[in-house]
Amino acid sequence: MIYAIWVLKSSGEPLIYKFYRKDRLTSQAPSLTGGFLTAIFDSMRVNTGEQLNIIKIGEINVAYKPFKTFTVVVASDDPEEARRFAAKVGSEFKMQYSQLLDSWTGETSIFQPFIKKLDFLVKDAKRNLRDNLGRLLNSLGSQG
Repeated sequence: MIYAIWVLKSSGEPLIYKFYRKDRLTSQAPSLTGGFLTAIFDSMRVNTGEQLNIIKIGEINVAYKPFKTFTVVVASDDPEEARRFAAKVGSEFKMQYSQLLDSWTGETSIFQPFIKKLDFLVKDAKRNLRDNLGRLLNSLGSQG
């Protein structure tokens, strides 16, 4: 299940964020949380020379997917789902806004229409999970 999504400028400035479940991580100030997570991932990259992809905070898996001018951070209960979803969100955001980011003036309201896309992607992921679970249960029932 997707808990939260942040799309951040590579410098850590929040472009957009959306929370789908309230918990200790997502109930904090969204821009501070996004910046804090970016600082952790960037610090690990600088100190180790390797890109950290995911961290676990309690029961929450936080995936970090950098792109050329922005980064996507996704919190989920499943690390693979978080990774896949971060890549998907990043690809969609890149298609829609990559040219705009080069001349971005700091006004985040221009990214607000993307929230509807995030909602659609989350609903689509839930629908796919439900469909896959239904097929699995049907196949198990037909074997018995």
